[in-house]
Amino acid sequence: MDVVPENFVIELSKYATSLLPVIGFLGTLVFLDSFKLTPHRFVYVSIGWGAVAAIASMYVNASLMTTLDVSPHTLIRYMAPLVEELLKASYLVFLLHRKRLGFLADAAIHGFAVGAGFALVENTVYLNTLDASSGMVWVVRGFGTAALHGATMVIFAVSSRALMDRYKSPLALILLPGIAVSLSLHSLYNHFV
Repeated sequence: MDVVPENFVIELSKYATSLLPVIGFLGTLVFLDSFKLTPHRFVYVSIGWGAVAAIASMYVNASLMTTLDVSPHTLIRYMAPLVEELLKASYLVFLLHRKRLGFLADAAIHGFAVGAGFALVENTVYLNTLDASSGMVWVVRGFGTAALHGATMVIFAVSSRALMDRYKSPLALILLPGIAVSLSLHSLYNHFV
């Protein structure tokens, strides 16, 4: 009788605790879209952009660390949040500019989808590079990064959409409050984790 190796069970539990919360949060948000305003194929594009943003962020952050010769702590706490939030937000800026986010619910769904795509890739990379045996690391990565990356983009997208409805200011000014809050939250999170 074949017994499942203990390493396989540990690896499977790490993947489950770090990836399933991201997928669960996104599924819940899409399920709550009771009016079905956002077709699933557009949500998949947003998830894809988040994944692309995560990969691009890794290269930009690595380049910044070597080019500017900054410490890992400085990069993680200040520079990475700036790079990651701007790259994630760029697709949402495109959608806002093209007036593809007609309602706050659309903005929330696409914002969380971008964040979820980012978190899925980031967690997958960390699963394959971090040598952390503690299950708590993977719980924090799963729930923490899912909540962080999703929430920062929801805040950015919803606040920007709401400000567009209220003011006729240039788009760049309308985007500033949301990106400032997103950057601040991300940096604060990185200070404690």
